[in-house]
Amino acid sequence: MSTFFRRNFDRKAFFTGTLLIILAIVLDLIVKNVNKIFQSEFINCLIKIFSYNIKIPLLILIFLVIFIPLLINRIYNKFNFLRPRRFKGSNWYTTNNINNPQGASYKELDIGNELFKSVSLTVTPLSEYMRFGIKLLDEESKILSSNSVLTSDINHLLHLSKNIGSDVINGTFYINEKLDINKKEIAQCAVSGKIKMRCEIDSYNHLELFINNTKVYEIVVNPDIRKRICLLAWGDGNAFELNVSNIKVETK
Repeated sequence: MSTFFRRNFDRKAFFTGTLLIILAIVLDLIVKNVNKIFQSEFINCLIKIFSYNIKIPLLILIFLVIFIPLLINRIYNKFNFLRPRRFKGSNWYTTNNINNPQGASYKELDIGNELFKSVSLTVTPLSEYMRFGIKLLDEESKILSSNSVLTSDINHLLHLSKNIGSDVINGTFYINEKLDINKKEIAQCAVSGKIKMRCEIDSYNHLELFINNTKVYEIVVNPDIRKRICLLAWGDGNAFELNVSNIKVETK
């Protein structure tokens, strides 16, 4: 229930409605007391008409304040595919973080209460050894476990790997900690080379991953993983260094 209200409650509409209720009460009090100041048949007639028009039961006002914003927000979300939201995240340079398992560093991209639709970015490995991934996850899911970048809760990890002495980029894909597919040689990239990565999920929760504009992976996913997105990099005990640039996220 709390998630429903957090995703569908329009705070601006709620506060506007509350302000209108307060205004109606104040006006009603003014109308009730103004005849004590003005003793005129004409003024009293206007007061009665005005007072009758603004005496809307407060229960009806409260109902409108609470549920009309919900209805408007749900209608907006229903047709929000016509107006996808796009934003650019900052570039991300990272190295080993010895305080995390596998030396992992991570950067969560804030998409608010929206649902993930797509992300595109460019990965530049600055070291011989590299592990980089995009992790899509549920609201309550952990980014890291106590000893690994893999977690058993609701998530999907799409990660690239480059080993020492090799320019081959492999792809490995995990669902809730379990290995889904291990793909060899999905690209080539030397140190300081660039890897273009794009992940998209359509309205039917069909995920596609493109590396250098070539589709390398697709699957129908749990829609709950569209609530958060995190970038991960780790070294498995090896020193690593990489830069992620041109981060662009689209939500719905």
